[in-house]
Amino acid sequence: CGVFVCRYAYALYSRINYGITFGDWRENENRPFSKAITNYKRFDFGMRDIGEMRNDMSKLIDRLSAEFKDWKAEENRKEKEAKMVETEQNVATEKKGSEQKTVEEVEDEHCTENEDLFV
Repeated sequence: CGVFVCRYAYALYSRINYGITFGDWRENENRPFSKAITNYKRFDFGMRDIGEMRNDMSKLIDRLSAEFKDWKAEENRKEKEAKMVETEQNVATEKKGSEQKTVEEVEDEHCTENEDLFV
């Protein structure tokens, strides 16, 4: 079970500052590392300890998911707001573009006005 693996990893991690040497192996050749690891107090756990660890992990996941959900909701809100601003800018640009006359249209109007002068 994954919880047992976590418990063993925790027990090994707690030994990090004590170091395990070749001497630990030589001390008891039939059961290498028994004193340094296997008989270490942190490896003495049972189903009750595993149950408690499962509960602790469940609480941790619940708390982390609440934080994540709040963060994700804020990110979604910002994304939606940015899209709305972009859409508004695109609409304004299109409107401005449709209101502007092309060079040809301005020249045509100018020529028409000048033709009237010569008639």
